[in-house]
Amino acid sequence: MGIHEDSVSFDGTIVVLHPASAPHVVNSGGVLEFEEDSSIVLPAQKQLKDAVVSALNDFRDMRKLAATSVEWRLRIEPTHNVEFPATYVVRLVGPGATASEVEVFRAAARLVFRDLIPQRILGEPEDEPILSEKEQEFLGTLSRGIAAKFASRSIKQGVMVRFGFEDLSGATVQGVMPSLTVEQKALGTMWAAGRPLGFDEQKSTVTLWVTPGANDEDASEIEGRTEILCHDLDFLRVFARAYANRSLVKFQVVSQQEARKQKTVLTLLELEEVAVDPAESFDLQLG
Repeated sequence: MGIHEDSVSFDGTIVVLHPASAPHVVNSGGVLEFEEDSSIVLPAQKQLKDAVVSALNDFRDMRKLAATSVEWRLRIEPTHNVEFPATYVVRLVGPGATASEVEVFRAAARLVFRDLIPQRILGEPEDEPILSEKEQEFLGTLSRGIAAKFASRSIKQGVMVRFGFEDLSGATVQGVMPSLTVEQKALGTMWAAGRPLGFDEQKSTVTLWVTPGANDEDASEIEGRTEILCHDLDFLRVFARAYANRSLVKFQVVSQQEARKQKTVLTLLELEEVAVDPAESFDLQLG
């Protein structure tokens, strides 16, 4: 495809990720030579990038920002005075991307990492929070999900997370990640299948009749009429189509014990429609 010039002057950078330690790179006549693959991108760096991009796109959908999107690029700077020539850059792009929106998304990114990196490292919250209570609650759910994925994992090669290029201090993700808290103790992921019964876009919930025989072992406690949180508009569309077609759906949820209400909350992570033959469809209608 070749190399193309980018004429965009607006800097929509939300997050920058790079190894915590500067790699050994040789600039040979303007060409960068890395000693090993991990000098370019660390495995944990890629996983953190994927997690924050997914979370921020969910946040964009929640805010119904049709004219914007969150994208990432692997940025290579072939100059002599750059300490980290290879970085992941996560940006807000599109006609609706403004400086004020970038600040909102940087605040969102800080919240997304809150359960993985101590808040004191990420900076104190401002006197006038730019995120609503509903947005903070939504991001808190995403943050706990990310922290659960990395819980108790050992990250030997640290990853620096910076909230914009002007953030020179950032925060380092390294060592053994926090274990699940008391609030998160029951948190786990599981696969199951069921028949759509209805959905509420305003409350971001879907309701299914879960089929016990189609569940994995971890989902043995999920059966019958089940309500699940769904913050992804694409999932809602798939669910609505399956509901209209009287199809089954296969789905993955994350289960979490909510400390304040002392009840289990299920949040949708993956969803796909499963076609059924006419005989099975007839049985479903009778069920």
